[in-house]
Amino acid sequence: MTLHDEKTLIGTAAIKQPSAQHRTRTFIKAGCDNQAASHPLELGWVHVHEDRRCQKHSYALVQEAMKSIGYHGVYATTKNDGMRDKVLPKYGFVRTGKDFPSTLKEKESLSLFTRPATKEE
Repeated sequence: MTLHDEKTLIGTAAIKQPSAQHRTRTFIKAGCDNQAASHPLELGWVHVHEDRRCQKHSYALVQEAMKSIGYHGVYATTKNDGMRDKVLPKYGFVRTGKDFPSTLKEKESLSLFTRPATKEE
């Protein structure tokens, strides 16, 4: 999902289907590996161009991306305070487990958020 202002790209978001191994590693790092199997999809790559931040574009991106998941459980990881405190909770995500160091930038911590399946599959 991408967001444009006429021909200018403002931001992007995606629903990913990570490998079971990647998903399990993420949940282990957060100390809640028993929940990995019930969250097969990942909300990721939510990014808004720095010139367009603080204009609530991430809400539109997440809302549109979430339309494609159906009834599946989904998770997200973030280091961004706005995503942690406002955006993800607005769309039913709950902070899960403990924060853990980023693999890419060890001085930064990631938070795991989960949203359960909305209906029996």
